[in-house]
Amino acid sequence: MHDLKDPKPCPCCNKDMACVYKDSNIFNGQDYGNRYPKKVALQNHGFQVRCENCGMQTCWWHYETEAIDSWNKRECDCLDDVLEALKKAHFALGCATLLDKSDICQEAYDKVDAVIDKMKKEDEE
Repeated sequence: MHDLKDPKPCPCCNKDMACVYKDSNIFNGQDYGNRYPKKVALQNHGFQVRCENCGMQTCWWHYETEAIDSWNKRECDCLDDVLEALKKAHFALGCATLLDKSDICQEAYDKVDAVIDKMKKEDEE
């Protein structure tokens, strides 16, 4: 059984105002065929995580742990890809020399790399 984790801050507004919602009838009348075990298929209730500040939300999930896990994972398993794309864009725009010589640019990249490393460590825990 999963230990329930708290939702992380919103990826959109970065406010720590995410709440778990339960709807007792969200899956009422759904026909899943044989895609889910009967116990899951017969559940009417579902869970979602939503930011109270900006309204960003997950889809509805059958289990609270699924909703929270999906909210917490969203915060960028893709940051490495984004950072790499930014670096390529810099080079494509002819900024390679600027990137090599600018302490400000390097400092920014170092900070992004530090954030990525921190998020990876938190995700492993």
